[in-house]
Amino acid sequence: MKTILFTTLLLLTMSCSSSKKDITMDFNTIYSASYGGNEEKGHLIIDNKDDFIKELERLEITEFVPNISEINFNKNNIIILHLGQKSTGGFSIDIDKIELLENELVVYSKIITSKEKYVTMALTNPYCISIIPKVEKYNVK
Repeated sequence: MKTILFTTLLLLTMSCSSSKKDITMDFNTIYSASYGGNEEKGHLIIDNKDDFIKELERLEITEFVPNISEINFNKNNIIILHLGQKSTGGFSIDIDKIELLENELVVYSKIITSKEKYVTMALTNPYCISIIPKVEKYNVK
């Protein structure tokens, strides 16, 4: 009797699965730099061409980001990740991966540090610009 009960509980436990589906999504980092980002760590989601052009002008990088007209803002948004001010060079930020969890796009950022022995001794403000899928809700980690 104990064996039947144990087997039944085991089968029920194994057959129950979470309804939460994690789907890894594609992204495209189109620009990154060590200088010119915000002093505070954070991110900015841009959902239209006009706001994107204004942000590129604010960052003074309009000529470095080609093919703006090819970005389909009906299907994609732009995310700008700012690492914040660092006391030396040798730092950068990028997207590690993005996942769709139910109706939320989770953006996992990664901080990259230089393996070089010597780095620039100047204040830096690393940031990156990436194209990501358009969804209702974002969470940046």
